[in-house]
Amino acid sequence: MDFVYILTFICLFNLHPSIAQNSTVSWAGDAEESLSTIIADEETKFRTYIVHVSIPDGQTFTESETLDSWYNSFLPTTTSGLNDQSRMVHMYRNVVSGFAARLSPEEVKAMEKKDGFVSARPQRTLSLHTTHTPNFLGLHQNLGFWKGSNYGKGVIIGLMDSGITPNHPSFSDDGVPPPPRKWKGKCQLKGKACQNGDQNAAWCADGSLKNADVKGKVVLCQRGGGIARLAKGQTVKDAGGAAMILMNQEPDGDSTLADPHSSIPEAELNYPSFAITLGTTSQTYTRTVTNVGEANASYTVEIFPPPGVSVSVMPYRLDFSEVNQQLTYSVTFKPSNEDAITPEFVQGYLKWSSDKHFVRSPISVQLV
Repeated sequence: MDFVYILTFICLFNLHPSIAQNSTVSWAGDAEESLSTIIADEETKFRTYIVHVSIPDGQTFTESETLDSWYNSFLPTTTSGLNDQSRMVHMYRNVVSGFAARLSPEEVKAMEKKDGFVSARPQRTLSLHTTHTPNFLGLHQNLGFWKGSNYGKGVIIGLMDSGITPNHPSFSDDGVPPPPRKWKGKCQLKGKACQNGDQNAAWCADGSLKNADVKGKVVLCQRGGGIARLAKGQTVKDAGGAAMILMNQEPDGDSTLADPHSSIPEAELNYPSFAITLGTTSQTYTRTVTNVGEANASYTVEIFPPPGVSVSVMPYRLDFSEVNQQLTYSVTFKPSNEDAITPEFVQGYLKWSSDKHFVRSPISVQLV
């Protein structure tokens, strides 16, 4: 009897640690799985938002650290399971004011109340469009405009851009036939990005084109840089350039003002456009036009005057009876009685319309 009792006790003693050990392992596994589920549920609440903000008037940021600090001020003070570093994805410093951050919908709602907030849009993945597929342009192989133009054979496409990457696959000429015989140009690339020193060449500063091959070419020059327009033209001429195009800056508007190289004022040249400097007195200019359309055609003018300027046209209708016939009309500009106009340059246009065609004549006025 005693023997049986002792044996039973030993069996029970050995059994209990086993049960306890198994229970402990089971509980630890459940806790680990529950913690992972909680973290996953927290993270699914957050999305990457592109946040656009507006810098308050009169406030400037001289250092990037100051701008970064201002961006971070839009983030919530409580991290809700995410640390500060994982919240901020990217800060924009050049083209737009804003940042990309991991946020919950509730946090975006709270951010909308902060001064300087403009918008917040969830990040989206967009499919890539190709530049090699005619279908993207709505062109079809055996019908329509593409076929009617002989699939663009012999068409020369010119591109003048200072910000392209020539090695990009979009510019690959694999499978492209050689240029047509009438093509007289050539592709030139020095293979380097624009540096600070190259800005002088962009402004056509004196001597800046000595090492550039511009002989017989049209040179594009930026306005500004403290360099007179006549001096820019002289630089292009000295380098052998055939002509110069001045590129306006934003304050210049659509103006085509030129410095006189002869005794003929620019506004009196028979340009299709009008570029004048208008003070307190009226000015009248004439234009002679040639009919290159149908033999019998009548064009009626519609006037879209620049703000602050009164425009009248005589005659208001041009009646052509034959091809290549020339007719003359006059345009009078005078300041209107409107309130003071703040822009230095104002724009408008004339629109001559027939039953089949219309022609626009841009107007740019510098108010003095």
